[in-house]
Amino acid sequence: MSYRIEVGNQARSVLETLSPHLVLRLGHALAAVAEELTFGEEDVPPFLELDGCMLQLSVDHQEQLLKLVAVEAPVLLAAVPA
Repeated sequence: MSYRIEVGNQARSVLETLSPHLVLRLGHALAAVAEELTFGEEDVPPFLELDGCMLQLSVDHQEQLLKLVAVEAPVLLAAVPA
């Protein structure tokens, strides 16, 4: 049986503010982690960094659940005139 992915409230509210392209990339990364868990990987790091976003993860092996607890959006730097 495959691991389910659950998105927490804080993570959901941040994801809603990100571009669809970035959300899709983050979803693919979560799916890859879930697949690794399904095929026996036990040690998943509590944080995952992708495209400047920091994802906080939680794994419940008993329930076969990968939870996206929180997302820290990338910091966008404004161009400074020379």
